Amino acid sequence: MNRFWKMSLVTSLLLVLGYILWQLSSPECNQHILSRKVCLYLRTPLVWLAPDRMAPSHKPEIMLPAPIPVDVEHPSTLKGVPDEQIQLSKEFSSGNPGGMIGIAATWSEQSGEGGNLYVVPSGRPFIGALELAIFNFPELPELIMVCLVDFIQTPCHEAGDIVQRVPLRSGELTQMPISIPNLSEGLHDLVIVLWDDNKAQPKSPHDPARERVTQKAFRTSIAVNGYTAPQSVTEQPLPWPYHVFGLEGLAISQAKDIWDDYGTFDPITNLQVKPGQDVEFYLHVFNRQQVRVEWAVAAFIDYRQVPLIYESNKLMPMHYSAKAGGWYPIPVQIRAPLEPGGYEFVVIGEHFPGARMDLESSLYKDLETLSLDVWSSAQIYLEVTE
Repeated sequence: MNRFWKMSLVTSLLLVLGYILWQLSSPECNQHILSRKVCLYLRTPLVWLAPDRMAPSHKPEIMLPAPIPVDVEHPSTLKGVPDEQIQLSKEFSSGNPGGMIGIAATWSEQSGEGGNLYVVPSGRPFIGALELAIFNFPELPELIMVCLVDFIQTPCHEAGDIVQRVPLRSGELTQMPISIPNLSEGLHDLVIVLWDDNKAQPKSPHDPARERVTQKAFRTSIAVNGYTAPQSVTEQPLPWPYHVFGLEGLAISQAKDIWDDYGTFDPITNLQVKPGQDVEFYLHVFNRQQVRVEWAVAAFIDYRQVPLIYESNKLMPMHYSAKAGGWYPIPVQIRAPLEPGGYEFVVIGEHFPGARMDLESSLYKDLETLSLDVWSSAQIYLEVTE
């Protein structure tokens, strides 16, 4: 081969290599030479070789309750939603289905800083209420309510069941009482989760509505004795991450490699299992942020929390940390119910479970991750048969 042809070959190889590198550096792979799936795996080293950047964190401090106004009859009076805010929510809906959700607490528990942080004396329960209003719904949904303290399910009220049904009245504010006792000193995360009751309004196993998130949640922080040091957790070590194309949240699949050539996948909505069987699947977690993100994840069968089994450990909840720009297919298991029948199965998760909710808008303003809601997988029909 003469010198001219050698130079031409080297030039062609450099052009092809340059084009591939250009493809890999773009946010979305063009599919002229590389499929989106191939591009995803080729970009994987960019994740685990990248510097490990951490999210900002707050320094623990001692908070004080807000002063109680002189016109408040008793410190245990709920500081609820003003009538004008309800009216604004109605007007904002403008004939379309909408609503509002929040957590109210007593005047004596309101933090002096305000904004979804409450102060509870040691040995006293947190006293509050879920406040919910929906507007312009042709048919009122049947909702299930559960409470999670540090992402562990607990009765929303000392006298109530661990799973509650929410009575709804269209256009009116519904209040569900909350009483959380036995909180240890320090910062706690309270999450109220609402689901459509699929058992009261049955959806077929392959109903496309199961792929859509029909859950709504609201988070707040409770500082027992005013201390805002978060509860200590043990994070699970995860396998090496792959690169992810701008996806966020979590999904469930029975396959580790869930992508087609176009870089998309369909979430599963139906699982057939035997009674008492250990059901194996992959929990796919996506972090599109530019920093490492902490997660707490919990599994539910018929709206009751069950352990996630990871590396032979039963975890309620499962804590881990996801590197920036990473996709983690995590092999986990759940134990199927012993009784045959149809069950609702779902996995939910939240970012930065130890965060203070009154700081989320300032401390995490550039991350697009921390919110007063939680992430959810598709709602899966778990069919237990002999």
